[in-house]
Amino acid sequence: MRILVDGLPRGMGGIGSLILNIADYSRLCGDGDKVQFEYLVSGTSAYIPVLENKGYRFYMAPKFSQIRDYRRFLRALFEKEKYDYLWFNNTSKVNTILPAYAKKYAGAKIITHSHGVAPEEKGLKKMAFTALDALHRRRMFQLCDVPFACSQEAADIYYKYSGALRDQVLVVRNGILASGFKYSPEDRERVRAELGIDSGEICLGAVGRLAHVKNYPFIISLLPELPDKYKLVIVGEGEDRAEMEALIRGLNLDSRCILIGRRSDVPAFLSAMDVFLLPSFHEGMPYSIIEAQANGLPCIVSDTLSQELKLTDLVIFESIQDSRAWVRRITAAKTAVDRAAMAGKIREKGYDIGETYRSIMEKLR
Repeated sequence: MRILVDGLPRGMGGIGSLILNIADYSRLCGDGDKVQFEYLVSGTSAYIPVLENKGYRFYMAPKFSQIRDYRRFLRALFEKEKYDYLWFNNTSKVNTILPAYAKKYAGAKIITHSHGVAPEEKGLKKMAFTALDALHRRRMFQLCDVPFACSQEAADIYYKYSGALRDQVLVVRNGILASGFKYSPEDRERVRAELGIDSGEICLGAVGRLAHVKNYPFIISLLPELPDKYKLVIVGEGEDRAEMEALIRGLNLDSRCILIGRRSDVPAFLSAMDVFLLPSFHEGMPYSIIEAQANGLPCIVSDTLSQELKLTDLVIFESIQDSRAWVRRITAAKTAVDRAAMAGKIREKGYDIGETYRSIMEKLR
C-alpha cells in the first residue's frame, strides 16, 4: 500500500507528531514493506530534516499561492507516481486541487483528515478561508473516499453538510507511545536543574506551537497574579515568538517565564512540570493534552475545547474569560498520586499509537 501524506505543518506541532508516529509505528510493527508512507512538503517545512533522518521519501511542492507552478508540479508528480491513497490533513476545504489531481492522475483514493474545529487564521485571512471553505465544500465531499477526524466534534463540524461521510467517519485517536511519556523523577531533577527551578518552586508548563490559536499570552499574563515561586515554561516554536517575548519583557517576567523553543525531549520537560496549561481558543484533539495526562500532570484547559480531551480526572476546564478562576485553579492543583501509573491509564483509553495504527489499517485494507 502506497500512501502520499500532505499536511505536515511548517513548524513542529501535534499534527506532524501524529503523522510521523503512525508511519514510524508501521516500521516498528513490521509493516514497513507492506505500507509505504511518502510526504508532500513545502520548502520551508521544519520536518524536512526529520524526514531525511528517518529515511522517508518526500517531495517539495511550490506554494499553493503559486497556483500555476503548483498545478504543473502536481500533474507531473502524479503522472509519474501512482498511489493507493492521498492522506490529506487539513481543517478547511480551501485546496481541492491536490485531491482532484491525485485522484485523476495517480488513481489515488482520497483520505480527508480534519484536525481542528475552525481555521487558525486571523482577520481578513480567516474571513477568506471561511468563504472558500463554504464555496469548495461540495467538491471536497465529492472527492473524499475515506473521512477521518481527530475527534467527534471535529467530525461533526467538518462533515456537517454530508450525512453520508459523517456516518462513515473514523475518529483517529491522537495516539502516543504512552510508555515514552511515563513520569521520570530522574528527568524531573535534571531538567529543573537545567532551568534553574528549585525544589520549592512550582513549574507551570505548556507545549505546542507559538501560534495565536494557543493563546499563550493569556497564561503569561497570569504570572503577576501568582506568587514568585511560580515559574512558566513553554516548549515550542512559532510565528508568535517575538510578540510573546515583548509581553514577557513588558511585564518584567524574564526570570519567571522561559520560552524553551523546539525540543526533542518533551517527555523530560513534562516530568519537570507541576501543572499543565492549555488556554487555546479552539482545537480539535491537541496532542499535548494526551501527553500531559500520560505524564500524570494536572491539566487546566480552556472550556471552549471539547470534553473529549478529558481522558482522566486530571483535566479541569475553565473559562479564559475569567483569569482569577485560572489563578485559583493553578494554586489548588495537585499532581496524580502516582504520576508514573498514568501512562497505563492513557493506554487503557485507547490512545496508544499501536491502537491508532491498527484502526487506520482496518479502514484502509
